[in-house]
Amino acid sequence: MKPSLPVRSPAVLLIVLLTGLLSFNSCRVVLVDSYDAKIAEQIVETSKEVDRFYLTMLEHEDRSYAAYSDRYIDIEVELNSLLSKNAARKHNEDTKAICERTLTMWQEYKAKHKADGQISDANVKLNRTFMLDQLNALQQAENGKQ
Repeated sequence: MKPSLPVRSPAVLLIVLLTGLLSFNSCRVVLVDSYDAKIAEQIVETSKEVDRFYLTMLEHEDRSYAAYSDRYIDIEVELNSLLSKNAARKHNEDTKAICERTLTMWQEYKAKHKADGQISDANVKLNRTFMLDQLNALQQAENGKQ
């Protein structure tokens, strides 16, 4: 006796084919750029600079924008550098987006401090937390390429 195929109905065959087709379509290859140790190190160094910047602010009573404007510029230069390096890499849209968001927020924090002239402990702590979280996300994105 020959074994018979369990699929005899056209409806069952159609369901099996559609399920297979949907499964195949849900699989895709996502290309990402390779890991770059120099960029990873720059992210670490920039994180340290940002951390030092905000911790220094918390230690000093003079929180005027003028007292910190040079450091704002130094860190913005580093963030611009990270953005340009990541923008030049192929298959790197997610990391580039993190860089853009980080730079945009840095510029907004700088502009607010400049407009207000001063910055409170609460804003220093919030800004520090956000910036370090963003740089951590950037580091994780780079490490994920290893």
